[in-house]
Amino acid sequence: MKEDRKILLITDLNFPYGGASANFLRLFSKGVVENGYSIEVLLQRGNQFGKTINKSRNGIVNDVNYTHCCFSNRPKYNFLKIVDDICGIFFPVFFILKKRLTGRLNYVIMYNSNALYSFLILFICRIFSIPIFNFVVEWYEKESLISNSPLGSLKWIFFKTQFEFLNKKFSALIVLTHFLKKYYLLNNLCVNKIHVQPNFIDFESFKLNSLGAKGDFVKIGYCGTPTHKDGIDDLFTAFHLLQNHYINMQLLIIGDLIGTDSLIPELKEKAKTLGIFDKIIFTGLVGYLEIPKLLHSCDILVLARPSGKFAEAGFPTKLGEYMACKKPVVITKVGDIPFYLKDCKNAMLAEPDNPKSVADKIAFLIENPESAKKIGIEGYNWAKSVLEYKNAAKNIIDFIVNLREND
Repeated sequence: MKEDRKILLITDLNFPYGGASANFLRLFSKGVVENGYSIEVLLQRGNQFGKTINKSRNGIVNDVNYTHCCFSNRPKYNFLKIVDDICGIFFPVFFILKKRLTGRLNYVIMYNSNALYSFLILFICRIFSIPIFNFVVEWYEKESLISNSPLGSLKWIFFKTQFEFLNKKFSALIVLTHFLKKYYLLNNLCVNKIHVQPNFIDFESFKLNSLGAKGDFVKIGYCGTPTHKDGIDDLFTAFHLLQNHYINMQLLIIGDLIGTDSLIPELKEKAKTLGIFDKIIFTGLVGYLEIPKLLHSCDILVLARPSGKFAEAGFPTKLGEYMACKKPVVITKVGDIPFYLKDCKNAMLAEPDNPKSVADKIAFLIENPESAKKIGIEGYNWAKSVLEYKNAAKNIIDFIVNLREND
């Protein structure tokens, strides 16, 4: 292993499993190892993913070691949460210094949108001339942070401070979309300090040798956190518009809120109001290894994100997972989607905030099965060329190494 190939990845989110961000980081770190680098993951908070329990503060996955700064699981009690937060703020500083002084650290990469967790890390890396990078993956709407937590106003301040000020102090940024790239270019960040990578997918994990016989109905699928910002309301309305025309339909909703409060009771009430309750299957939270089989059981996969900065700035993990199954995808034209995908070629592009448009695209796929199959294959080919995790990780590594050599 070369002396300049040691990376420390730091995040305040889940790892190695527990939602889209955990999948993103696991595949990135796996790709780093497969490209001949060593990477260690430091977790600033205990994991929180439904009732999933981690038994140890340390672990290894895909030859990647990971360590929790304090608790392995996010505590239930506020006092212990504060302890977990304090350790997550200060422990990484000592961890970095120890690694640096022993010659076991060349780069620090963060996946963090909260200034509270990144300020000291950024400061110490700048003092000791350690190249430090940050993944910038989304934009939060102020209302969503304030309404979801008693401390929402503080969370908004920390997010804004990170997004508008601290991110410009990193050695460089890895962003998910051209919207984010444009934002930082307009805020005087050099173009050679921004790398765009939409997401990562391990295509091998989505291969299925046998699924068994399918039913005599059309199954439409969604996977993710079923909230308004992910388009669940428009998907329900679109399904309502279709149900009288296509009697043999089912809607599969895979996923739930990562925290302790489930969204499903509220969603069931909405479904009853629309008269579609008896045609919807809710799985709740499922493990990552269960997702491929569930997606493969569907005929059409849908993501109906509404317009807004959240959709413009982010790039959905589930899109790559959908396409890895070679299923035709209906997705709204938000963010980078029109930049990468073409309507009726490698996806069906619907208008955002327009359930009828979503319904029309689904109807086309139902009525044109041969076209649907071709669109699914073309979507797979696009995703394979852009999102395959090992090649994508290599591009990021080349980016940070070349930046260091040119400084």
